[in-house]
Amino acid sequence: MLVQARPEYLAAVQAAIQGIAGAEIAECDAYGKLVVVLDSSGRQSIRESLTQISLMPHVLSATLVSHGADAD
Repeated sequence: MLVQARPEYLAAVQAAIQGIAGAEIAECDAYGKLVVVLDSSGRQSIRESLTQISLMPHVLSATLVSHGADAD
């Protein structure tokens, strides 16, 4: 997932994302761009996590870029 946050609130957005079960920030830059990896093997679905991040204060956009599923 690609997330664009207001740069001046980047630390707050990072902390909020890190509070989501299964979310990991893979990359981040000083301009407020984050690459977030979501693991939906827990209680929360990818769609729910995407919605939760999209609605966070200071998040300008959140876009799912790729989705894959393990064949178990």
